[in-house]
Amino acid sequence: MRTPSLRLGLLIFGLALSADAFAEGVRVTGTIRDTNDAPVADLTIDLVPVDYRGQRVTIQTDADGTFRREAVVPAEYYLRWTTDAWRRHGVEAIARRTDGSVAWESAGPLDPAEDPVWSIPDDGNVFLWMTVAPAEGTAEPYVARLPRLTALVQQGRCDEALDGLAAYADVFVANARAQYLLGYCRANGGDLDGALPALERALEFAPKMPGVALLAGQALMSADRTEEAAAWLRREIDADADPDLALEALVALAFLERDAGHDDAALAAFQKAAFLDPERTDVVQELAGLLLARGETDRAVEALEEAAAEGRVDVAPLLNAGIEHFNAKTYADAETLFSHALRLATDDEAKANAHALLGRTQVAAGKTDEGLGHLRTSLMLSPSGKFSSFCRELLGG
Repeated sequence: MRTPSLRLGLLIFGLALSADAFAEGVRVTGTIRDTNDAPVADLTIDLVPVDYRGQRVTIQTDADGTFRREAVVPAEYYLRWTTDAWRRHGVEAIARRTDGSVAWESAGPLDPAEDPVWSIPDDGNVFLWMTVAPAEGTAEPYVARLPRLTALVQQGRCDEALDGLAAYADVFVANARAQYLLGYCRANGGDLDGALPALERALEFAPKMPGVALLAGQALMSADRTEEAAAWLRREIDADADPDLALEALVALAFLERDAGHDDAALAAFQKAAFLDPERTDVVQELAGLLLARGETDRAVEALEEAAAEGRVDVAPLLNAGIEHFNAKTYADAETLFSHALRLATDDEAKANAHALLGRTQVAAGKTDEGLGHLRTSLMLSPSGKFSSFCRELLGG
């Protein structure tokens, strides 16, 4: 028996399992090839049953790297080998049914010294991929490649990492982290059609992996593919694997719904986001704006008050809504909104703006003395502020 050269590098096993109607058990067929797609001949693997249910099976490849065994009893088997090319690093395995579901997978890198166990199911039609990294000294070990490629991505060098990630993810298909990084780099380069399948595979093997669906959703938003973006963002929200990332997805979805004119959906999303993080000024501002547009002043003020209690608030929605009422000459409503803004404003510039607008409204409504007082206060707080010119004009210079 010829031992595969250490120069073969990574070994890839494809074990196809199908039900055999004429024999007890299943048929095991497949090929063993290296990463150059060359067949690995005369390689022996022993399947040793864990308990009484199985029968010992020896698989040996022929000159073409193929093998076939009939009537393998469904059971749990130890995978045993002795070839020097099979080291203890970078060995992963996963068995998948033809419908794409996972029948069995290793819990991590396999170690031949620990007798890894392969569970052969009895429902047939299963394909097993086993990947084995090269021995030390023959090439860069696969277990060393992903950290190096990850570092390149973290440094913003996606162009340099892309080819290596594609090769790694093609071999270690079930490595969710590699699939995520590949999807990230492709999305970063504008290749969304290439990025999405990689991100989908990442979630296939790690359904709770945080940030994957958010990345896809944000990339699709940038490409104006709004319906697809919304679906991916909802996946991140529903997974709730990382509260901060789920919140980011919720906020992104809220803005997406707002831009699409889905006011009810946007309002619900902004309300939930504001509840989860009252310090998100952008969220509270959008929520208040939507409520004011619906004429729900009290609810808008309540949302801003809750934000103010956390020490951060932007009163721009109240000022903007008040300006609309002023232009429509509904001065009482404008005065109410500007008064709320003045009460909630936390910095001098915002207070100066609220004083100026409230003063102008009161002057227009015939409350001259009160109005002039607010105009003077505005100029004291901000002599060259946004509304300082009309304050001076109304004050007579």
